[in-house]
Amino acid sequence: GLHHDAQGRVALVARESDAATDRLAPEAGAVLEVVWFDRGSEPGRLLLVAHHLVVDGVSWGILVEDLALAWIAHDSGQTPTLDRVRTSLREYGRLLDESAHSPARLAELDHWTAVTAPGGALTPGDTDHAVVGQGDVRTVDVSSEVTAEVLGSVPSLVRGDVTDVVAAALRLALTRWSVDRDVLVDLERHGRSDAADLSRTTGWFTS
Repeated sequence: GLHHDAQGRVALVARESDAATDRLAPEAGAVLEVVWFDRGSEPGRLLLVAHHLVVDGVSWGILVEDLALAWIAHDSGQTPTLDRVRTSLREYGRLLDESAHSPARLAELDHWTAVTAPGGALTPGDTDHAVVGQGDVRTVDVSSEVTAEVLGSVPSLVRGDVTDVVAAALRLALTRWSVDRDVLVDLERHGRSDAADLSRTTGWFTS
């Protein structure tokens, strides 16, 4: 139970969270652990621990909303009903496989193989591109006004997204730091493309 003071409750949840994480075993199909904290007459607490293979940051938003809606329905004596999943993870995987084998994608293969190869050239004849490692970190404080524009108005002006704006800012910053060579940037994205309706799809998406 959670009949502890605030500090005790935090410690208990932390212990149970660690224990639930240790019980995850994806190779055996154990990818989700659910722990219920009974508080007697007070509202209880539910702990969900899921392996990254089956959930990402966007998935948590979907799951939490579903749980809230289901609880509200149950608490009012109704049978919970949730919106249908418009594209399953399996179907999305099939769509990605088809895209990967399409003529348009295959036509890009030689270019990206050359660009990402160790020592590969980013432009024809260029073998001297910049490599920035973890030890070369530089930080810049950005005002709230600039941040608001980067997150809000600027992406729509350039018909892109926040990552496009930040990547362009990085290129400009490197130029000011006298890095006048092409730069290869490794980005991780959420992986949810516009090729399908994934608004109700859970899983680990990344690109």
